Amino acid sequence: MSLTTPHTHEHPFFMLLSQMETLLQGSSFPNLGFIRDLSFESDVMRRKACSQDVLDFWTRVIDLCRASGVYLEDYRGKNLTRRDIVRAEVEAILRDKELEKLERMRKGKSRWRQLVAST
Repeated sequence: MSLTTPHTHEHPFFMLLSQMETLLQGSSFPNLGFIRDLSFESDVMRRKACSQDVLDFWTRVIDLCRASGVYLEDYRGKNLTRRDIVRAEVEAILRDKELEKLERMRKGKSRWRQLVAST
């Protein structure tokens, strides 16, 4: 289930996204210029690409902020962009591939040890 598809109440970030949408409506806070996510844990989830739901949520929030002319910042005050989300996705893919490679190597060594032990 992706946040880029129509909203559903079943999505884990539905309520938070709804709150962000309300916050970013021009009539709610017409002079809003910045939103800062003060959660270190949220930053870790975003940077480590914990799940596709997390990445979809932050992509949607970044898009909403951009459309509203509002800057989105992490807890350090660094501007968050779609590029940050893409970077996290790429790093997660590379990390997964490296883990797969290590697992194949481990299995290969295990098979080699079995062959040596059986001779």
